[in-house]
Amino acid sequence: MKKSNTVPGKLLIGAHLSAAGGADIAFDRAEKLGCTAMQIFLSNARQWKPPVINQDTQTLFLRKQKNTGIMPIAHASYLINCASQNPEVRKNSLRLLAAEFETCGMLGISRYVLHPGNQGGQEKTLAIRAAAGIIDEAIEMSKNTNTTLLLETTASPQKSIGGTFEDLKAVMDTCTQKTRLAVCLDTCHVFQAGWDIRSEDGCHAMFAEFDRILGLPLLQCIHLNDAKAPFGRGLDRHEHIGEGEIGLKAFSFIMRDARFRNVPKCIETPKSKDDTNDLLNLSILIALLQRKRVPRGQFKPRDT
Repeated sequence: MKKSNTVPGKLLIGAHLSAAGGADIAFDRAEKLGCTAMQIFLSNARQWKPPVINQDTQTLFLRKQKNTGIMPIAHASYLINCASQNPEVRKNSLRLLAAEFETCGMLGISRYVLHPGNQGGQEKTLAIRAAAGIIDEAIEMSKNTNTTLLLETTASPQKSIGGTFEDLKAVMDTCTQKTRLAVCLDTCHVFQAGWDIRSEDGCHAMFAEFDRILGLPLLQCIHLNDAKAPFGRGLDRHEHIGEGEIGLKAFSFIMRDARFRNVPKCIETPKSKDDTNDLLNLSILIALLQRKRVPRGQFKPRDT
């Protein structure tokens, strides 16, 4: 897939890519895929170790960002749980969140996606207050003044903050750093949380409610993922575009709606050892945008 044939105009679209070998290397992977945006982890997503960015990596990252024009987006470590009642988890979450947010500033990354937190056995209002406290403190600890923290919609309203738009609104209203916050919407997550987006009417309804509660200007990133699990199960299991329970209509709606033209969109679909799966998923999305026949291909087994 050549870049000129992949991304029309100024559309911001890409994939979550590996930053193994250095954060700057992700730009090379993104260019190969024809991406105009990409999402990366800044450190090992399943370890408490903060990111380590040396001067050479910082220089290369900033240079490649400028030369390629690709928009980098960072995703927070999966271990961070701002709503945890466990003092050790809260301490580690604050330390890692502040370090990753600081790193975003060093690398010129303007958007940083965070799962707001799992509430555990506590009441939702207490979990929201706890999450807001950690988020505020982490932003205040950082010298970064140029990155927006994006609260991501989550798949289970019963277990996690972000399963409803009201959750995200409550976090923002509770935070003192609310002007530094916006939202990342994940299609698999909202589908699992109870929004039936399998039709255009369903998509219209979901985005109308988002606009009523949060306001569409706060939508600053979209994760485009199909869902493995049936509707409303609360399960965060991603599938290839058009291969899951959501189907193609939702993705066609989002890709063609002018309101979302300038909102960066990233896939988090199952990976293969080579680029085959990412290339095919992105090709399907571009075909939907251009009202062309959806390309057929064989997705490869998940890279485990």
